[in-house]
Amino acid sequence: LRTSVGLIDRILKELRSLNYQVKVNISEKPNVSRPLSINFKLLPHQKVAYELWCKKKRGTIAIFTRGGKSFIAMKAIYDLRKPTIILVTTRELASTWKHYLSKYLGINEYEIGYLGEGKRNIKPITIGIYNSCVKYIDLIKEKFELLICDESHHVPANTFKEVVIKMDSLYRMALSATPKRRDGNEELLFSLCGPLIINLDYKELLALRIVAPIEIFETKFVSGEEEKLKELIKILRKHQNEKTIIFTQYVKTATNLFNSLLREGFKTALITGSTPSAKRKRAFEEFLKGRVKIIVTTTVLDEGVTVPDAEVAVIY
Repeated sequence: LRTSVGLIDRILKELRSLNYQVKVNISEKPNVSRPLSINFKLLPHQKVAYELWCKKKRGTIAIFTRGGKSFIAMKAIYDLRKPTIILVTTRELASTWKHYLSKYLGINEYEIGYLGEGKRNIKPITIGIYNSCVKYIDLIKEKFELLICDESHHVPANTFKEVVIKMDSLYRMALSATPKRRDGNEELLFSLCGPLIINLDYKELLALRIVAPIEIFETKFVSGEEEKLKELIKILRKHQNEKTIIFTQYVKTATNLFNSLLREGFKTALITGSTPSAKRKRAFEEFLKGRVKIIVTTTVLDEGVTVPDAEVAVIY
């Protein structure tokens, strides 16, 4: 019988329930030879999540946005020293991961592999976009021992299954802001990456003083892009003396929005995954001094970046 390594826990449990004696004989891949450094410390809630994951080195970690899930994964990369692939949903998230690996684990960016946007650069530590990994699964399925699935709740079941079933990685970590999938198929995630081991929502992070309280929360429903832009401009006029961050999902949306706001006379900066670090730093400085009132960004600022003094957030 041949089956996915991802299902090993479920299969072992089933065989033992049928009174089989099971001998597990899996040869691990050699350690990564490149030395790593660690430039961060886990917060208490991250440490609890990591220790729970370490019991089997498999599991799903659900922590609300800005709870620092990436640092738990980087701790695993540092401690295990095994060939690792990090699966992400977008190129912006891939860029963020590359920045994190360089800043917090001391890996030069040219040493990090990338599978996406037509690039097939496979190295002991590699970042891959899910759709590209499906396309090139035969190139990667036997090369990595640690599989990290970021934003796992966003991935369509068929795409997720095509990659994660075929990967032979023994150690697995799924990262999610919420364990619930849009298709209701979170059981697939738990079966292939490990059960849900921690689930911290916004209120729990608020109690831990990890995130800021939201004083006003409202959702606007509009029809069409033109009305959406008009509604946003109304909000920005209303809060024109306050510093605002606008989050978008795609670079194209962010760029179009940035240009529209400039034409409307707003002091605006644009930050995406391709924004050079020096330009990004300068934009933050201008924002802090009040010379720039609005930052338009993509998922690159979803977590791990501290922007003081932001009083308004818009998810566009």
